[in-house]
Amino acid sequence: MRRRAAIQVRRYAGHFLALVALIAIGTTCGVLILQSERLADPFASYYTINGAFPSATAVVAGLGEPVNVAGVRVGQITGTSLHDGVAIIHMQVDPSKLARIYPGAHADLVPRTPLEDMQ
Repeated sequence: MRRRAAIQVRRYAGHFLALVALIAIGTTCGVLILQSERLADPFASYYTINGAFPSATAVVAGLGEPVNVAGVRVGQITGTSLHDGVAIIHMQVDPSKLARIYPGAHADLVPRTPLEDMQ
């Protein structure tokens, strides 16, 4: 009986290794695709900032629009809302890139492209 089992193991070893290789390749491709789609890291900590602007034209949440400080990307825009005629832009900032924002800080909406994509 053991001899038959050993023969079967040797017979299907190549198929088993091919299956394991396909699973590894598929998992690797899946991880790379999710990283390129800006999958949020569930273990990362962010703090939220709300900025008031007269207008939030061309600001669209969910597209990964950057929040830059002195040309360095420190976060992204997560949403917009309107409160008493003032546009409120919600931003998530990575504390490892920008530890704090001081009182009196100001922000500007700047177009990234000629099509007026904002950052």
